Amino acid sequence: MQGDGTDASLTEIKTSAKIQVGGGIAATSIGTFADGKTITKVIQPLTPTTDGQVVLFGFISRRGAITAIIPTAGFETSSQPWEMNHTLAAGDTLQVMTAQTGGTTDDRVIYCCETDRGTHAIFSGEPSSVSGTTVELLHVLSGTGLGAAITGQMITRHWAQCPAPAGLAATQYNNSVFLVNDRGLPMGSTIIINPALLQPVRNMCGTARPMLNWQAQVTDV
Repeated sequence: MQGDGTDASLTEIKTSAKIQVGGGIAATSIGTFADGKTITKVIQPLTPTTDGQVVLFGFISRRGAITAIIPTAGFETSSQPWEMNHTLAAGDTLQVMTAQTGGTTDDRVIYCCETDRGTHAIFSGEPSSVSGTTVELLHVLSGTGLGAAITGQMITRHWAQCPAPAGLAATQYNNSVFLVNDRGLPMGSTIIINPALLQPVRNMCGTARPMLNWQAQVTDV
């Protein structure tokens, strides 16, 4: 799969047409190419082809909804296989959002989670650059908060990442995304990983069952 992303916008990644001369296929959506096939493992995460670029997040889209989150990694970052069990269907597309290092979105915090009902959700938030300010992460498609997006669903696995260069995510955001209830109390959390240094992995620590008005938050320090 390969494609050219438009920074801060969702872009579809299709099968690579560059191998067509050697007997490959024309650029095709993943659902059309592998209709009915099951992805059991992602060998290579979504990765930028040159230094200075970042992949904020990626997912398989079906009828406008996220059905599976695809792992990302930084340029030349050591990666490991990502176990999956996702059956593709005609019409599925692989969507990504990219950014340029030093741009306005390369320090966006991304929070991903999977629930006991099979829901996959991605939330993101822009930095405020004001010390002590809390930023709520919102769903990348619906724009809703954590509680509204997955009300009553148990988070079974989650992870957070921020592609800011030189590990700035660890210093700018106090190192973690917090799951905060409607009374402002933290009920769960996960550390923020910089994919330029280490491939983010799913974890089962600090999970929770969000209810209405819960938020996923980061705080500038």
